[in-house]
Amino acid sequence: MSVSNNRRFDVQYGKKVSDEDFRILASLLQEKGIHLWDSYTVFDEDYYGWKTKTEETIERFVMLDHEVIYKANHQYKIAEFMECLSAWNTDRNMDISTGERTVTNIQEDYAEIVGEYIIVEGDVSQFGWELQGSSTYTYIEEEVSVDIYLHNNYSGLELSFGISHTTPSVQRKETLEHKLSVVPLKFIGYVQNQVEEALRELIEQREVVLDIDFPTINCRYTINTHQSDECSPDIVKMTRNARLGEEE
Repeated sequence: MSVSNNRRFDVQYGKKVSDEDFRILASLLQEKGIHLWDSYTVFDEDYYGWKTKTEETIERFVMLDHEVIYKANHQYKIAEFMECLSAWNTDRNMDISTGERTVTNIQEDYAEIVGEYIIVEGDVSQFGWELQGSSTYTYIEEEVSVDIYLHNNYSGLELSFGISHTTPSVQRKETLEHKLSVVPLKFIGYVQNQVEEALRELIEQREVVLDIDFPTINCRYTINTHQSDECSPDIVKMTRNARLGEEE
C-alpha cells in the first residue's frame, strides 16, 4: 500500500485583478523567467507582452445600382437576400450585383493568458529540481514533486504550491515535514520572490491594491487524502521567510 502525502501552501495577495491587469502581470513575470502556461500548449518563452494581432475576414456584399445596400460574412446570407431582392426587382430592372473583399483588422493588446501553471525558465537544477512533463517539478533524490499555480478568480489573486511525496507506508510527522517543507523551501522561496517583485511593478504601473508584505497564508498537510492538519506556525513562518532568502 502506498501513501500519498501532500502539502498545500497558498499565498493570497488580495482580490482578483482585472483581466487586463492579469495579462500585464503575465508579461512582467515573463521578463523574470516565470511563465503562466497550461499542461498541453507548446511552450513559448516569448509569448506574453504587447502584441499586434492581424485578422483577415471576407466581407460579402450586394450592390443595387452600384451602391452597397447589404453586407454579410456568410454566402448563404447573401443568397437569401438576393432571392428576395430579385423578386422585388422583377418589374424595376435595376442593376443588381454581388461581390466580396478582404477586410484586414489590426488589434494591439497584451497577449491572452494561456493557463495558470507556473513554468520557471532556465536551469532549476541549482535548487535540485527538474521539470517532469509539462508542469510538475521533481526533486528526484528526495522523491518530492511540486506543482505551482497563480490563480486570479473570485477567491482572489493567489500563488499556490502543491507539494507531494509518496511513501510505502505512513511516515513520522518529522520526516514528512522535512520532505514537504524543508526540501522545497529554497525553490518555493525563489518563485514567491519573483512573483512578488512582478506584483510590486504591477502596483506601480496600474495602481492596483494588493498586500505584498503581509499576504494571507494558508498551509495544510494531507495524508492519503483522508487526514488533514494545519501546518505548524514554524513551518508557515519558515516558508514565508524563504521568499526573502532567509533560513531559520
